[in-house]
Amino acid sequence: MDEIFMKKIILVFSFAVFLSSCSDSSTSQVNEENDTVKAIAIKDNYTTDLTADTLIKCMGYSIKSSRLQQLMKELKISLTPELYKDNDSNVYRASSENSNEDIFLDFVGYNRYKFEFGIPSEVQNKNEDELILTEISIDSRVEKTQKGPVIRFPLGLHIGDTKGEIIKKLGKEPKVVDSTMDYGHALWFGFDEFKILTALNKKRELIWTRVILLNTEEKEMQILLNTIDLQVKNIKEENVSKLKKLKTELPTKNWVMVNGASPQGIKEIEAVLINYIDNLIKLVYEKNPKKILFSVKSIVMQLNAINEKYDSFIETSEREDLCDLIEFSVKAAGIQFKEGLDLTLEWREW
Repeated sequence: MDEIFMKKIILVFSFAVFLSSCSDSSTSQVNEENDTVKAIAIKDNYTTDLTADTLIKCMGYSIKSSRLQQLMKELKISLTPELYKDNDSNVYRASSENSNEDIFLDFVGYNRYKFEFGIPSEVQNKNEDELILTEISIDSRVEKTQKGPVIRFPLGLHIGDTKGEIIKKLGKEPKVVDSTMDYGHALWFGFDEFKILTALNKKRELIWTRVILLNTEEKEMQILLNTIDLQVKNIKEENVSKLKKLKTELPTKNWVMVNGASPQGIKEIEAVLINYIDNLIKLVYEKNPKKILFSVKSIVMQLNAINEKYDSFIETSEREDLCDLIEFSVKAAGIQFKEGLDLTLEWREW
């Protein structure tokens, strides 16, 4: 599996949470027409009094912990997950499921976990690449069996819940809505330590859920988003001179043509970069930190289009140049964030 793709999946949520709050919510909402329609009759299939909340409390724990092993045995989940390793033989993903195939657990090996997520809540031996729980999926298979899963959904959710019922139970609006999924609609909700996907079928009824532990970058992004309004104090007119200077130091001036890239492609990139910086200057005068951060998506999407138009001529060195410029420009405008936090990753296709 492509690790860059995996990282995008992992990172995809936090910044999108913020951007959705800045855009017109009417363009991203699920059609509410059937939201109050009674869900299809579904037979409970519970074989235990446990709920997925019990598993959530084990996220960040080693598969060797007695707490997690006891739960996996009770839920008949295999204790020998299928392993996927990188070139250094470190486990970047491991998957296990129960005998009924409606509970799925995903793990990351300790060697990768400590860099992506930080220190685990519990690990037995740090010298071994122990598997740490990072993701839980509860799949009802209701479309085929008309039965719910053998364990209750997390956070009080129930098979067949409508979007309105989900919002009421979780006490918040979905921050990301995707109505283009094959199964129907994906509604993402954010919490301090994890994010949850609630999957609705085309009748807008809840059919499965997925809970994913937030990684270190997502937590850093969440801190940035939660405090963005406070950064208005850093948005000063004196920052404009830094941005104006940046316009004269575009990295494209040093690019060497590769793969038959058209000079016109580079010209178009220069044009959108200058327009992007001009817009940042305007936002500095407006003292609008949210829109400064929001502008990252716009420039990345424009660069995606140009790159596709000219046969993907943005390669490693060009990518690094562009990411550095975007990071520096946001900081030059006055937004402070942790070094190395990639603001472009969610949308970047180059």
